[in-house]
Amino acid sequence: MLTVWKYALEPGVTRVDAAGWDRQVLHVHEHGGAVCIWLAVSDDGKTHPSFHRTATGAAFFRVIGTGDAEPSGGRYVGTAHVGAFVWHVYLLDAEPAP
Repeated sequence: MLTVWKYALEPGVTRVDAAGWDRQVLHVHEHGGAVCIWLAVSDDGKTHPSFHRTATGAAFFRVIGTGDAEPSGGRYVGTAHVGAFVWHVYLLDAEPAP
């Protein structure tokens, strides 16, 4: 079964706990003054090809501003306009180094 979950992201890297589920990114948009993503979450154990799971079972998203360097090892998933700022969201292939 699929359910839809919303997560607020911060500029930089945000960890989203996968909790053993596979996630598909449905939408990126501003909500309540924050960059948010909506994910389709499957609890039946099937793997969705758009989900990048790390060894820890978490997903990592990087939010960058217009003009910032695009992260290597990531896939663009969407853009959100928050006030005067435009933010771009990438799903990272692996957990970033500390």
